[in-house]
Amino acid sequence: MSAENLMEILEALEKRVDELAGTISELKSERDQLLKELQEEISKREELEKRLDSDQESKSEVRQRIQAIIDKLDKMEA
Repeated sequence: MSAENLMEILEALEKRVDELAGTISELKSERDQLLKELQEEISKREELEKRLDSDQESKSEVRQRIQAIIDKLDKMEA
């Protein structure tokens, strides 16, 4: 193998390594962006779950108050 041939191989190898390093960098950036988006979606879901729980508690309280009013009306009729 000649020195010239070896240099060509090394240059091709260096080019390929540079390409792979660039690809790795792009993939890491994409991963970081996706992780950020995932965390935002998780936060949104948690907030929606809290609101749902709050709404359910409010509905339960309204039902209890309505039942109490109905019970009072029943007692008044009796």
